[in-house]
Amino acid sequence: MMVGGSFYASRVILPAVNPHVSARLMSEEIKSRIQPGDKLATYRGIGVDPYNYYTGIVPIPMIHTEAALLDFVRSSERVFCLLRFSDFSEFFNREGKPKVVLVARRRVRRDDVVLISNR
Repeated sequence: MMVGGSFYASRVILPAVNPHVSARLMSEEIKSRIQPGDKLATYRGIGVDPYNYYTGIVPIPMIHTEAALLDFVRSSERVFCLLRFSDFSEFFNREGKPKVVLVARRRVRRDDVVLISNR
């Protein structure tokens, strides 16, 4: 009975749930947009491990402060950043913040994650 349950879970349940909790779909979005020379970073607690794995981009820097995020998106190069939607809404809707483009938004585990770019 346990073998049957494990087989059913691995073949039916987990594949059905995986797109809703995995970083794979967001990583595919990143790979379809990012070009050689573009930079990718994460902001405040968005872990880099699943994105390293699915995109093949190693290392992905982690940004911890608003000042560092501002410097990153004001770069003269094209940059991308992964952050929680709540951080995006709070930070970039304030007056005087740099304009960014919301590229993608997906649910990854418990987080509502967005991919932004400075161009």
